[in-house]
Amino acid sequence: MPQGDGTYKLFGTKIFITYGEHDMAKNIVHLVLGCTPDVPEGVNGISLFTVPKFLVNEDGSLGERNDVHCVSIEHKLGIKASPTAVLQYGDHQRER
Repeated sequence: MPQGDGTYKLFGTKIFITYGEHDMAKNIVHLVLGCTPDVPEGVNGISLFTVPKFLVNEDGSLGERNDVHCVSIEHKLGIKASPTAVLQYGDHQRER
């Protein structure tokens, strides 16, 4: 959903996300494929969104928490024993 400042609000669930949640960095940046409203069907309508766990301020410091949350860690490991997560986008309906 487009926002007034040129950004998009994402909604939905992604499963089996490798290192979707961890304590190895202060901020985790997710790359999410999705479709925007009013785009052609097929691969021409796919966009790549950058979704940080914490929004980044103008000065480069970490700001408020973004509306992406880990809702569970899978009970199996992924590639090379990496943890996999289920992520929920837009669940808290926060406006920016």
